[in-house]
Amino acid sequence: MNWIRAMSAIVLSMITSAVAAGSIVIRPVNVISMSAPGTQENQAVVIAGGKIQAVGPIDQIEVPEGATVIDGSGKFLLPGLAEMHAHVPPPTNPDAMQEVLTLYLTQGITTARGMLGQPGHLKLRERLATGEMPGPRLYTSGPSLNGNSVSSAEQAAQMVRDQHAAGYDHLKLHPGLSLAEFDAIAAEANRLEMPYAGHVSADVGAWRTIESGQTCIDHLDGFIQASVDPGADIDGIPAGFFGFLQAPYVNEQQMEKLVAALKDQGTWVVPTESLMHRFAGLTPTEQVLAEEAMAFVSPGTRRQWQQSVANFTGNPAYDVDTIQSFLAVRLKMIKALNDAGVGLLLGSDAPQVFQVPGFSMHRELALYVEAGLTNFEALSTGTTQVAKYLGLENQRGQVRAGFDADLVLLDANPLDDISNTRAVHGVMVDGRWFGPDWRRQALAEIAHRHRG
Repeated sequence: MNWIRAMSAIVLSMITSAVAAGSIVIRPVNVISMSAPGTQENQAVVIAGGKIQAVGPIDQIEVPEGATVIDGSGKFLLPGLAEMHAHVPPPTNPDAMQEVLTLYLTQGITTARGMLGQPGHLKLRERLATGEMPGPRLYTSGPSLNGNSVSSAEQAAQMVRDQHAAGYDHLKLHPGLSLAEFDAIAAEANRLEMPYAGHVSADVGAWRTIESGQTCIDHLDGFIQASVDPGADIDGIPAGFFGFLQAPYVNEQQMEKLVAALKDQGTWVVPTESLMHRFAGLTPTEQVLAEEAMAFVSPGTRRQWQQSVANFTGNPAYDVDTIQSFLAVRLKMIKALNDAGVGLLLGSDAPQVFQVPGFSMHRELALYVEAGLTNFEALSTGTTQVAKYLGLENQRGQVRAGFDADLVLLDANPLDDISNTRAVHGVMVDGRWFGPDWRRQALAEIAHRHRG
């Protein structure tokens, strides 16, 4: 029996009693509903049929006969969180695929937006939705549209039609597209009402990308280049990695214009800020490798990630002062976007360079708070904002009667300290409960696979 079959057996044994009982009650518990800042103490939450049936004071909510009761004493219940720039390995590598999905789930992630999809992910999406495989709800792109996969405007439009017909949730754009190819993708996607998201190609630029109606821009891609002071002398200065070489020339007024354009067009933004901090190389690699999360990554992958950072920091263009300016500008942008009401979505681009699935989401939230968001605002990027982006604001993203039972139970209050999102006790997806025993065993199994 391979580890996936073993884990599936564990999952089934952990959730069978709850399913048989017909309903689950979490009580007494502190509820962070996300409908407004604050906590409701001494509450009871009733779940059945994949939905939250009732929420209220413990003395006003009756426990249904035969219900499974989860003790929430001293714990905090909030909507499940999202990883809105996820990478899911292909089904041809089932061990890696299940491992990534399991790591997401152990860290309280109940929704994942896959940003490098393929045909096998369509079936995976259904298996996750039915509970056949443990993991978050999956929204998946098709294969990337980029400078290598696209050869003409006509072919680009056909790729859009093909992915739409196949049933992908959105398109993923990578760099390298010509303006004509991008315009063809945008026109066809808009005609079919298919969301398209991802990068900004150099030939297109952020202004045209926003104007086209691109649903979401990830990584703040192209934002620094679009915010450079129009009078700055940058001839001969390349943009570099996400514009980092031009960060010292950013003009605040130009940045405000960009933020206003994003707001006016309704463009969503996934910062993936934790990835930029990892790539920056300002934290010693030895310190990063000593983190708890690295126990859940293979030695080979750790070496690859270490080499990627070494390659970046070893480039002659690398300069610590410029990198610090780059990171400071990005944090300022995140605060400006939030203050202007631009839709921010929680996403960290995991697995990626030192971005361990699930664990990187906690660092991403901490960086939003460092940028100046309140803890509640940061949590909103992974809950209510995600529901709004998906058009499900009346169905998900809150602890509220009638809403989907996608929940995370924490041992400490994230409104007091955002790092408390790490204190995951248990997770629920569509009413299926993954408790602390399952979580401990799942993490131990993954760590065991990668020991060495």
